[in-house]
Amino acid sequence: MIPGLSGAGSLTPEDLQDLRVGARLDVALMERIICEKFHLNIQTGDSEVKPHADARAQQALSQIANPLFGVSTRKNLTWRTLLSDSEEINACTPGGGFVILHQGLIRQCAREAELASVIAHEVGHIEHRHAIRRLLSEAVLKEFEIEVDFDEIQQKRLNDSRHIEKVLQVVEEILFTSFTRLWEHEADAFIIRSFLRTGYPVSQASHFFHTLSRLFGPQKSGICLYGSHPDNLDRIRRIESLASTYQSVPNKPDSDAFTYLRSI
Repeated sequence: MIPGLSGAGSLTPEDLQDLRVGARLDVALMERIICEKFHLNIQTGDSEVKPHADARAQQALSQIANPLFGVSTRKNLTWRTLLSDSEEINACTPGGGFVILHQGLIRQCAREAELASVIAHEVGHIEHRHAIRRLLSEAVLKEFEIEVDFDEIQQKRLNDSRHIEKVLQVVEEILFTSFTRLWEHEADAFIIRSFLRTGYPVSQASHFFHTLSRLFGPQKSGICLYGSHPDNLDRIRRIESLASTYQSVPNKPDSDAFTYLRSI
């Protein structure tokens, strides 16, 4: 019997298969509900994310993103972008096919391929269901009454027993550091996959990370939904190593959509 789960020992293989199927359906539904709620809050003004007022700019961003969305295997999602009026150099996704980019980030993109790499990275997070996996991981911790707060975790280590100390160390290192770093690498690898499918040169896949290094330093990413990132130099090395295994194509001219986005 699984500790803490009454009656779990009586589950048959068929029961377990039904649970697995149901769990997949429930996770997909949960991701969709979270995404829709996030989108609704933005539309009603109940979110810190404020849409840019320029409708043409919103359309231009969608035009650039749509071919990258097409690379994902998750064809059942409602894919969409939102251009935020924030000057923060950031992009994020709540999952479910919704990608948010801040105007401040677009200002730092010298070429369309750099913007495309950011979008493809976020699509990679959606492709691998990282947002909902992070949420479910946190829910499991709460279920077992293990509270993980990055601002308080050091204080807990000072106050709690040696047993809780060890649990917190394992949780932080494995779940919130190793896992999220792995997720970032998965999302970065999706940039290469997307560039190969959409005609952007894979040799430019790492260019925006060089920009991040210049802006934030080599040890900080300064971008994306998750708090535990590999450092920029490591990400650049990994992306460029993967890109080198493919033949790059000539530079793809910047589109009118990108030129307009850069002009606002």
